[in-house]
Amino acid sequence: SQRAALACASMASGVAGALLVGAQVEALVTRAHALGGTVAQAAGDTLRSGGLRGLLLPHGLTMIAAREVPYCGCLFFLSGQFRARLRPSAQEPPHSWLRLPARDHP
Repeated sequence: SQRAALACASMASGVAGALLVGAQVEALVTRAHALGGTVAQAAGDTLRSGGLRGLLLPHGLTMIAAREVPYCGCLFFLSGQFRARLRPSAQEPPHSWLRLPARDHP
């Protein structure tokens, strides 16, 4: 069904983001905090100690990808499902029910 395909695509985006960018950035930020340096210094240190493989395939890569699956499923799929049910009509813009009626000021 279309809903299942949207749910799978939402969760797959989490895996892709984690494998291509997220895990690498998180590893560098964590290393920078641990060493008391900058992210650039952590990147250089990681490259020197682990090579390109250490930079692109950091420890925890699989767990970060696993964490992103439910997160992105909720963020991209479930939040859209909730919004669609909260809006009285698909024709109305999001959050239209929050608007106060306009008043004429003298």
